[in-house]
Amino acid sequence: MLLASCGPQHLANLAPPLRVEIPTTCEDLLEQIPLPAFGPDYDAIQAFLWLEAIVIEQHGVIALAQECLRRQRLDYAGKGGK
Repeated sequence: MLLASCGPQHLANLAPPLRVEIPTTCEDLLEQIPLPAFGPDYDAIQAFLWLEAIVIEQHGVIALAQECLRRQRLDYAGKGGK
């Protein structure tokens, strides 16, 4: 017997007491960054170093956002049934 079909199919179908407003702080950390546009006359070494710097910075941002989401999940765990 499949139990997966016993519950609501969509979040919108949940009863109001089960809904919790979750802040968007963690998602705000993950905003897309503008990437530089390189032309055919651009120095390839400079372009590589520039993109490498962006990747290093974004790696830290992603790690921060993951920690934010983990903490947020722990903070809101079980608060929907009150």
